[in-house]
Amino acid sequence: MTAATFLKDSDLIGKQDPYLQFTYEGMALKTDVQDDAGLSAKFDDVFLLENIEVEAKQGKSLQMEAYDKDIASSDILGLANAISYFKLIADEEEHKWDLDIFLDYKKTGNVKFSTRFVWCEPDPPPNPLLNANCLLQLVIKEATFLKDADTFGKQDPYIKFKYNGKDVETDVKDDAGKEAKWDEKF
Repeated sequence: MTAATFLKDSDLIGKQDPYLQFTYEGMALKTDVQDDAGLSAKFDDVFLLENIEVEAKQGKSLQMEAYDKDIASSDILGLANAISYFKLIADEEEHKWDLDIFLDYKKTGNVKFSTRFVWCEPDPPPNPLLNANCLLQLVIKEATFLKDADTFGKQDPYIKFKYNGKDVETDVKDDAGKEAKWDEKF
């Protein structure tokens, strides 16, 4: 991130304290707040976005948002039009972006930043016997427990695991007790 300029200061007393934000892989990534920057803010923040090819293949895009940080909350200053991640990773050259930001269909300023796609070899290298069309299918078959966790009746077990940072779980097996069977594919 390099800079942002605004057409109007949103603070009535003092100068606005802007910061920029965008969402990547479900997380809000923010620049440092530029205290008392007013209508012109300089940023020196660098974000390294891993798995960018996956995001691009899913058709996702980058949308920059500008905010004014206040004591209790943040006020939105504007949104830039979204840029496809495919456009951002088209080559390994550095690209400078100068995007207008809008609020309620009115231009409120602009934001400047640069991007550069850096190709990294997978670590460890991919298995040469696999290709991009390969996948791993996980089938949950059964579970045996040494103890029934319920005081009354039989326990209702399920299996839970994380995949790509998301919780995934099987169906609950009502009254299965210490031995539960599934045939669920993930």
